[in-house]
Amino acid sequence: MNNKKIVLVTTDHWTQWKDYSPHGEFLNIALYLVKAYAPEVILEEWREDESQKTIAAQIADKTKVTGGWHNISPSPSLNLSWSNHFRNLDGLRLTEYGPVNLQTAREQHMLNRVQEAMVGAQTGLVIAGSAHHHSLAEKLTASGFCVDSFALAGPSDALPDFLSSDWKWVDPTEFYSSVSSASSPGS
Repeated sequence: MNNKKIVLVTTDHWTQWKDYSPHGEFLNIALYLVKAYAPEVILEEWREDESQKTIAAQIADKTKVTGGWHNISPSPSLNLSWSNHFRNLDGLRLTEYGPVNLQTAREQHMLNRVQEAMVGAQTGLVIAGSAHHHSLAEKLTASGFCVDSFALAGPSDALPDFLSSDWKWVDPTEFYSSVSSASSPGS
């Protein structure tokens, strides 16, 4: 077993990109985890089109995470997408998870990407979709990583300082404006 740490956070993909809270709950959760665990790399299940930067990718840019941000999703060329396998069961809002063998192959690809990115790092923050929470944590643990696993189930729209904490809540408007100005020419 190695001593490498993975902090796994799972949530819905919309939250990874746009958050759902006007208070920037996911932004603050991710910033807190970066401060608390000091990952050298952020790894995220995200679509191939990286023009839509996720919250975590912006955090990696702004906080200068040493190993940067890496997409761990399979490339569309690998034909591991399950988007063609949606079934509508009598109009119910129910998404089929599968076929399971396809999801297993997707997660194996993600695991391989994590292992590659962690070669020079001791701690990594992995963000993935909710459907991968338990099985990806098991795969990471079986591969020798020490895993701290967190699930953000859905919008709670917690207010800043909702619970007693030492964390100083970050205003999302200020954070995103500083990311934009930091990446603009001449800054």
